[in-house]
Amino acid sequence: MLDIDPLEKDRWCEYIFYRGLIRQGFARITHGSLTDTEMQVGKFKIKQSPDEADNSERVFEADNVPERLRFPQRFGERRNGHHYARFFLDHVYHMDTPRWFIPSRS
Repeated sequence: MLDIDPLEKDRWCEYIFYRGLIRQGFARITHGSLTDTEMQVGKFKIKQSPDEADNSERVFEADNVPERLRFPQRFGERRNGHHYARFFLDHVYHMDTPRWFIPSRS
């Protein structure tokens, strides 16, 4: 099993593990009715062959990834650090997300 983002050091008890997939994106989204409550979501692609490599380069700017890989705009823009929502149904990205994974350029 692989961790969706092993460099992410600010998760306390939520992890997304995968096997046999290619990771494409990771986001943490706050929920407005509870302080610092979030859901974590991942985007994956099914491997076409066992030899297909996982995406290894992290990308932090949406402009650097194809639009089809981006997360919904309804959750706002990339946000650095914690965000505490002000309204009951306010949802926003938080904790340095979203981020994406692309094939290594090297």
